Amino acid sequence: GTIKNIAEVIKNFPKDKFIISACCDTSTDSLLSLSRSKFIVDLLVKEGIKKSQLQPMSCLLSDDKTKNEISSCTIFIERKNERSKK
Repeated sequence: GTIKNIAEVIKNFPKDKFIISACCDTSTDSLLSLSRSKFIVDLLVKEGIKKSQLQPMSCLLSDDKTKNEISSCTIFIERKNERSKK
């Protein structure tokens, strides 16, 4: 259900791009994190989101203290506004 809810929100911003980052534990390496992010992107595409709107990334957390505070898998979604500046 969560993926469907996220997809519904993203559909409200059809011109914007979103960075998807999955952080699950302190031992997560960047390749595993990227793989998890790509999996989320694939699920969102199945829900009707354009793949061109989504960019998977490895975990955005660089602070080990913050990583230690994550007790379960956390998905970060960052919206990048693509509208032209006027």
